[in-house]
Amino acid sequence: MTTGTSMNAWLAARAHRPQTWGLSSNPRLPHDSPRARRGAAARVRRQALGLNNPTGRAGRRCAAAPVAEPEDPAAHAPRHRHRRNPVTGFLLRRLLLAVPTLLGVSAVVFATVALVPGDPVTAFLGPGAPAEARQALAERIGLDRPLPVRYLDWLGHALTGDLGTSTATQRPVTAQLLPALGETLTLTAAAFALVLAGGVLLGTLGALRPRGLWGRLCSGASTLAVSAPQYSVALLLIAVFAVHWRLLPAGGTHDVFGGGGPGDLLRHLLLPATAAALVPLGLTARVHRAALSAVLDGDLADGLRARGLGRAAVLRHCAHNASPALLTIGGLQLAYLLEGVVFVETLFAWPGLGRLLYDALTARDLPMIQGGVLIVGTAFVGINLLVDAAHAAIDPRVRG
Repeated sequence: MTTGTSMNAWLAARAHRPQTWGLSSNPRLPHDSPRARRGAAARVRRQALGLNNPTGRAGRRCAAAPVAEPEDPAAHAPRHRHRRNPVTGFLLRRLLLAVPTLLGVSAVVFATVALVPGDPVTAFLGPGAPAEARQALAERIGLDRPLPVRYLDWLGHALTGDLGTSTATQRPVTAQLLPALGETLTLTAAAFALVLAGGVLLGTLGALRPRGLWGRLCSGASTLAVSAPQYSVALLLIAVFAVHWRLLPAGGTHDVFGGGGPGDLLRHLLLPATAAALVPLGLTARVHRAALSAVLDGDLADGLRARGLGRAAVLRHCAHNASPALLTIGGLQLAYLLEGVVFVETLFAWPGLGRLLYDALTARDLPMIQGGVLIVGTAFVGINLLVDAAHAAIDPRVRG
């Protein structure tokens, strides 16, 4: 009975105790103690977050841990993204730009040749030809139609490979241009090999010894090569090596008697290739020397020397950094050689595209002139495209 009475008295006292709103459930702690206030604040935060109110240290760790949700297997699936090569995108943009360039080149070539003073009918029939014959020839070659109509007709045939018929030889223009183009490419390749070899050698020696004897000699040689007239140099080479010393032939591609073979072709190539390569060699040497000198005097060369690399290794790395300038000037000189060998082919009787165009200009052969200039312009655009592709491959800064 005593136990029951004491239990009833304790329950009655607890019922009349003021609400503590969760400050402390331990009767031994005062309701306004710091520990009670921290506990009440923690319970309020847990109730606000929608969590249960576990007791004990393990319960608090379980309540604070986030609930792990099931993972989606598709989130960890490998993603196959098609990443396009930046060089390919750069080339595609250049190809798209080359199309209107070629159209503009064809229009300028056709209009310029058509507006050149002179009458191709008179050049073909002579000044004393009757009017009926002149009218018939003008109708046959299409000179009686307006210029835009003639251009569209010529462009449509040119896209199929038909450049018309020569008014001087009455043969297809394409059949005459392709063999001449092959001879011009042979001469251009030989001259370009001399340009690269001589230009890189003179430029490298001048950059390594800029104030020494070799540097001054290379600088003087490159300046002399740029200043020398191509026509005069070709005549001087013929007079000295072909006429006076009789070491090399003065023209042609093979000897008339007993000619043929690579050796004979090389003997005939030396003089015209040297005459054609002289001016581009000097320009290439000067540009390469300036670019290589800037790299050798920069931080890259200082860092390589500080790491203990030898002179050959430093030169190899610096030459790689100077290669974009060499590539640019090399592409320009290659296009110059392809277009500027007219005088060389004429002087050395080389049966190339330049000599063929010279003969066509003399005879007022309009289809031959238009076809030849169009091929040269197309080759120029193609060379620039190849140079841009090589530049983008070695220098990522130009791909943007």
